[in-house]
Amino acid sequence: MKVLISDLADKANIKFGTSGLRGLVTDQTDGLRVKFDTGDIVHLRPSGNAPELKCYVESTDEAECKLLVNSCMSRLKNICSKKF
Repeated sequence: MKVLISDLADKANIKFGTSGLRGLVTDQTDGLRVKFDTGDIVHLRPSGNAPELKCYVESTDEAECKLLVNSCMSRLKNICSKKF
């Protein structure tokens, strides 16, 4: 999981999201927290009791939340398919 979080963190500062939002990794304390200049937030963190990642998204716009979740999941699938 740490390798996956690290890969995402390296790429998050470049471009994240289908709308091309630029994000800044603001915290890696318990996963990966990316805050965008729009104020939207994506937070990925490992589950405490299962081998999985949880994805939390905060936005004032429901459609943008869905786009961010879908983009995040797509990036995770892409990284996992190359690593495993």
